Amino acid sequence: MPETLAFETPHPLKREKDTLVDPVAPSGTLSDDGPTVAVRMPPPDSFGADATMAAEDLRFSLPRVSDAGPRGTVLPLWQGGAAVFRAGQLRYERLRALGEGGMGEVALARDHDIDRRVAIKRLRPEHANASALLRFAQEVRTIGSLEHPNIVPVHDVGVDEEGKHYFVMKYVEGDTLETIIERLQARDPATERRFPLEVRAQVFLGVLRAVQYAHARGIMHRDIKPANIMIGPYGEVMVMDWGLARPVRNAELAALPDDHSRPVDGAASSLETQHGAVMGTPHYMSPEQARGETDQINERSDVYSLSVMFHELMSLRHYLDGKNGVHAVLAAVATVKDRSVVEWVADAAATGAPMEYLHFIRKGVSARASDRYADAGQMAGELEDILSGRIKVQCHISGTKRLGHMLMHAIDRHPLVASVFVLLGALSAVAAVLGAFFGLLRLVGVA
Repeated sequence: MPETLAFETPHPLKREKDTLVDPVAPSGTLSDDGPTVAVRMPPPDSFGADATMAAEDLRFSLPRVSDAGPRGTVLPLWQGGAAVFRAGQLRYERLRALGEGGMGEVALARDHDIDRRVAIKRLRPEHANASALLRFAQEVRTIGSLEHPNIVPVHDVGVDEEGKHYFVMKYVEGDTLETIIERLQARDPATERRFPLEVRAQVFLGVLRAVQYAHARGIMHRDIKPANIMIGPYGEVMVMDWGLARPVRNAELAALPDDHSRPVDGAASSLETQHGAVMGTPHYMSPEQARGETDQINERSDVYSLSVMFHELMSLRHYLDGKNGVHAVLAAVATVKDRSVVEWVADAAATGAPMEYLHFIRKGVSARASDRYADAGQMAGELEDILSGRIKVQCHISGTKRLGHMLMHAIDRHPLVASVFVLLGALSAVAAVLGAFFGLLRLVGVA
């Protein structure tokens, strides 16, 4: 039986550009999660013991993983000239909430063993079902397998004193790209100074490098959006929230219990499909995601989401501005058409976004997946060409900018020749001025 997708807000004060997830299952039930699933989960202080997650009469409860209690500190402190072990001190002390998503909640915590701040993500109580736990485990393994400077690392995993599964990540200070875009839209002077167009392009290149790494390892993100990109105070770029990430071609891992749903509300609509579930954030979905064509979703779907996000970052407008409601947004994305070059030139005139970047984006948001970049690595190569001045001539504006970059690079490569031309130009200008001056004197004398 197909599941119904719910539209939930991943953090309290954000707009409608949120992630579609499975519905909240009633506590203690399997809902539409399929047949009974058994998994083996390690206790918090031992990787040798096993625990089984069982369901009886369609009921589900989290296993009692250990009788040893929550995990405590193991490292001593040096106090009063002696090593002091802190009996009863929990290793992770929750400090404050950072946000909530469709299935999980994230909190800032203190790691008392290593003495650092960390972020802890754990399942929300209402998601005590097999489907949610399997996805949670897959998220942990996905992030853990992607060791890249632009991907937030996993430090630890366990079960807390309330019996909730959690994993520990690096705590990334800074702002989300969504917040930065909002400040740029509000013309905040400090944000405008920190993020001119060139810096925004470099930030996006960092995002591309992270997704390129994931694509090279056969992983697609499926929920790329500004709210999932963190920018640190020193320019660090981190791609966050890999909860919807899936292997591109590994059918066994890709077929976790989220791929058998129907679109929003389960109501009959033109968006219903026999192929699978609508998973992701509607404003940043690819057309094939919005149509629920799960067998067509691959790296090129991430490319579409990346391109939509980059367009919003450069133009400070979203191409779906004015569309309200999940159904309206999904319908607009599912039936999107390619825009002409003339329309993109008009976009540049209206927003001030450089034309070479808009041509780059235009390929990424092609309605047909086969017309897009193959993956994030190809996108990164194209963007590096633009940043180095190797602009493709695709209209009169990009042609003029390409010529200008060629002249500037020629000056850099041949400074002496350039100096001679500048000197000759200056002498010609002086000669022209003197000629005009003496001509005026003769004219006055004759008069």
